Amino acid sequence: MSKVLHDFGITCKKLSVYFYEQSSEANVQAARKFCDNHSYHQPKISLKECSNTDKSGFHNNLKQTHGWGQIKKTKKINKKSSPKCKTAGGSHNDTSSKVHRTNVKILSKLINLVAIICLDLAQPVIGFAFEDQNVNALTFSHYIDNIRFSEMVNYDLIDRAFIHRAVSNDKINCISIMEIYKNKGVTPDFIPTGYPKFNPIEQLFGWLKQYLRKHASRFVGNNKWTKEKMIQALFEAKKEVSHKMVKGWYKNSYSHIHPDQVIPAYLRRVV
Repeated sequence: MSKVLHDFGITCKKLSVYFYEQSSEANVQAARKFCDNHSYHQPKISLKECSNTDKSGFHNNLKQTHGWGQIKKTKKINKKSSPKCKTAGGSHNDTSSKVHRTNVKILSKLINLVAIICLDLAQPVIGFAFEDQNVNALTFSHYIDNIRFSEMVNYDLIDRAFIHRAVSNDKINCISIMEIYKNKGVTPDFIPTGYPKFNPIEQLFGWLKQYLRKHASRFVGNNKWTKEKMIQALFEAKKEVSHKMVKGWYKNSYSHIHPDQVIPAYLRRVV
């Protein structure tokens, strides 16, 4: 079992952190409150009036998951430090064809994408911006301040990362995120820590990365991704994101929020 988990990049540390976040009393209470707010029978907040904001990093090796190289052409690999190191091929008498299989490590983060999706039929992706550096409270507050939310949006689903809850800072001329949302007429609806499946936009980022892997040969051939090519590909992918796709991501998240309840009509209805 541990071997299977290791193959998928899941470590005991990751599992312990994941289960701690989900099982801690504060997060369980936050999750219960979040679910109650989005209940089917008497929802205080409907997903159809919620946008969804988050960020994700994109790296330059979104083409392959494993690399292969002959032993005689590579340095000796330390099995203790390598996340995955196995031998394949060769025989007892002839090991010339034996190769090492190791995970290709992430080499560098090219860009960060900040995106906003909603159930607006005309514009399901209302925010799509790139940052070269890591997104901090200042860049995130400027991003939200410059966004024009759809008229149907009254709430913004957002995780509890520190940059999403930053307070005002006069030294860097940054007002609080809550104040910016208030000026926009939008209320942040914080997703409880340890429940990423409640966050529909995570499925957008997964789809975008799958798109880059699928179309890597068309954009960069056998080369690594460059920032310019990746931005070009992501803008092209954005054009393919439809209202139907976004509605499916919201529907999937709702099924995790309330697995025992009926999916609301606005998420089932074909437009």
